[in-house]
Amino acid sequence: MSDGRIFVPNAAVVRSAQNFLRPATWPLGRGTTEVEFHPRYCHMQPWVLAALGAWGIEYRSAGGEITVTNAERAAYGWRFGLADYFGIPSPVVTQQHEESGRFVALRTIKTSADLADLLASIVTLLHLADEPQDARAVLYIMSEMVRNVLEHSESPHGAVVAAQYYPPRRTGRRYVSIGVADAGVGVRKTLSRNYSVASHGDALLKAIQPGVTGAVPGQYGSADNAGAGLAMTRSMAGATQGYFALASGSAMFRTSLAQRKPPDHQLVKEIGFFPGTIVCVEIELREDSDFTAVLGTARGAFGEAIQGSSEAVKKVRFS
Repeated sequence: MSDGRIFVPNAAVVRSAQNFLRPATWPLGRGTTEVEFHPRYCHMQPWVLAALGAWGIEYRSAGGEITVTNAERAAYGWRFGLADYFGIPSPVVTQQHEESGRFVALRTIKTSADLADLLASIVTLLHLADEPQDARAVLYIMSEMVRNVLEHSESPHGAVVAAQYYPPRRTGRRYVSIGVADAGVGVRKTLSRNYSVASHGDALLKAIQPGVTGAVPGQYGSADNAGAGLAMTRSMAGATQGYFALASGSAMFRTSLAQRKPPDHQLVKEIGFFPGTIVCVEIELREDSDFTAVLGTARGAFGEAIQGSSEAVKKVRFS
C-alpha cells in the first residue's frame, strides 16, 4: 500500500504540465510512494526529471521508499541518472549514442563551486561551442535559475538540474530545454517575509515581476540580488517563442505562445501540492534571435519598474 502516487503521462511536457502536476501527490515523510510511468510510451522533458529528482532526495532523506511501475518505459529518465535519486538500481540498460548525448544529466548543485563546474561543462555537453550567442543565453539562464534556488529554497539538498538539446529534425524546433527544481520551502514562504501574498498563485505572479526578491528585506533587494533572474529568464524564453513555467506549492504559472497572449493572472493554474519549486525554460535557437537585444530590453523594463531609482538600476548585475 503506497502513501503517495506520482503518475508520469505519455507526454510529460511543459505545454501540458497540468496533466502531470495536478494529480500527483508528493509526500515528504516516512512511507512508500509509487512512481508509475505510462504503460505504452513516456516522453519527459528535463524539468520533469529535475522535479522527480529533487523530491526523491528529500523523500528518501526522511525515510521514504520509492517503488517504480512500468520502469521499462522510462529509459530516458534512467539515462539521465534518475535511479540514483530514487535510491534504486537502474531498471534498464541504456545505450549511449552521441546524438542522444546532447544533454546535461541530472546534477545536484549545492554550492557556487558546483554551479561553476556545471557552467564550465554545459557548453560542451550541449554542443554549443560554435554558437557563442546561444551558449551565452543558455549559461545565463542556467546560472540565474540555480542561483535563485541556492539563495531562496533553504533546502539542504540544493538544486537539481537537467537540460536537453532538441534538434529540429526530431521536433520541428531547434531548442534547449532546461529544468531546475528543489524541495525547499517554496516561493510563497520565501516572499511572505517581505510581501503580502494571499495564495501560492499570488506568490508566483509576484515572483515573476521585475525587482521582486525574497532574499533580503525591502523591494528590489540589493545591487547584487535585485530579483532580476526570473523576469529576465522569462523575457529570454519569450523572445524565442519558448515556454517559461514556474511551479510551487499548489500553483503553476506557464506562459502562452498564442499570438494574443492572455494576462498573467489567467496563466496561473492549480496543481497538486509540490513541496518546493520547479522552473522550466525553453530557449529556441533561431538565427534571428538577438539575445544581446533581449538583455537590453529586459534591463530597460527593469529600470522602468524602479521609478526614481536610476542609480540602483545602474548597479544591478545581470550576469
